[in-house]
Amino acid sequence: YKRQLLLAFANIGTLDIVEENNQLASARAVLSALSISYDPLDRQDIFAKYDAVEENVTDGMTWYETNNGGETLYALRTNGAGLWGNIEVVIGFNQEVDRYVGLEIIEQNETPGLGGRITEDWYKEQFAGQFIPDAVFAGEDIGLASAGTGAAEDKDDAQVDAVTGATRTSEAMKGIVSSAARDMKNIVGGL
Repeated sequence: YKRQLLLAFANIGTLDIVEENNQLASARAVLSALSISYDPLDRQDIFAKYDAVEENVTDGMTWYETNNGGETLYALRTNGAGLWGNIEVVIGFNQEVDRYVGLEIIEQNETPGLGGRITEDWYKEQFAGQFIPDAVFAGEDIGLASAGTGAAEDKDDAQVDAVTGATRTSEAMKGIVSSAARDMKNIVGGL
């Protein structure tokens, strides 16, 4: 009984720390998706830069707006079903919402070493600057190239590389980022 009581007090005592760490992770994800540089070890730098980002909610969707280098940038926090559970992301867009700016994975439960590779830098970085074709806004998904083709290096071909051995996760991400582009375009169009 005493042990349970001590654990309960320890849990209560750490709630504020856990909440601050969750806020820090969320702020990092938004800054990364918007391609805003920050010192990853400096909490004050992260929160100061995040404070310059406007957080909005439209139709239940959380989205962000900021000015970076004279250009308005947007980001959308969204999620979708992966192979083994929810994949939650923040996706950044340029002012015209015709290119992705960045992508950050907040939560995922994909297979380690396979679908879980969506958290690796090489995967996330391929979205930075990637063109979003009009077909995406008409309901199609961004193109998915075979893994390792280097298609993601061509930022105008509207294709991203799949993760080798993780077809269902790659397909899920294709749908998530395409749906996010449609949602962001609708939100910005409605401003």
